[in-house]
Amino acid sequence: MNVISIDPGVERTGIYLFRNGQGSSIAVERPHSAERWRHLAELRKSILQHAKGMDLALVEDYPYGLPALRSASAIEVGGVVRETLTEMGIPVVVVGISTWKALTIGHMRKSTIGEIKAYCRAVHKKYGHAFATADEADAFLIYVAALRIQNRETGGEAADRIRQEIGAARRKT
Repeated sequence: MNVISIDPGVERTGIYLFRNGQGSSIAVERPHSAERWRHLAELRKSILQHAKGMDLALVEDYPYGLPALRSASAIEVGGVVRETLTEMGIPVVVVGISTWKALTIGHMRKSTIGEIKAYCRAVHKKYGHAFATADEADAFLIYVAALRIQNRETGGEAADRIRQEIGAARRKT
């Protein structure tokens, strides 16, 4: 099953692609000079390009609890991601932030360059995959969490919902 996993972000969106048994990642960055709508258009274009042939999309849920302005921006980015994937006919499974973090690397701070580097090193040490950005690492970890849920390594309401949605997408392929 070909899977795209996305960590939508206002400044940078991490994308992990698992296609034909091979994994790769990219980050779509918002240029500092770009207006938000230009960034959203570039993000949409990137998803249209990279999601071709995907059977399933895993998308991080909205980050609840952000200040209003950042929350609105995050919702706008997440909406573009979900709408583009839906338009392409790719089933979207939403994975909660707490769910994927609990099943992978836990909660680590990523506020400074040093913390981001430490985070990427921790992901590399645990999973053997190196990433240039924390956003790409997050997209990969969302994929890892979904695999663990699909393999029934964990239970609970959120895991059951994710497992059912992945199963429904598999039956369609």
